[in-house]
Amino acid sequence: MPPRRYLHLFYAFASRPPFGLVAAGAPFALPQPGEPTVQFAAGLAQSGDDGLLVSYGVLDCEMRIARYSLEAVLQELGLAT
Repeated sequence: MPPRRYLHLFYAFASRPPFGLVAAGAPFALPQPGEPTVQFAAGLAQSGDDGLLVSYGVLDCEMRIARYSLEAVLQELGLAT
């Protein structure tokens, strides 16, 4: 059986009902040592004015936090101003 590899993506919804999908980014693996395998994104928080923190688990054994540039994510989604 080939090893499992989980991927994630950033996405945006409309701010008003019916809250439809506005944009979706390309799938990516969260950072981890070695080959990315089983990952589960559990939380998202804004860090300051320009950062996003993603909390996630790796192999159900450890927790990690990755930081992403808010501007870079908005650009990828085509939502940058």
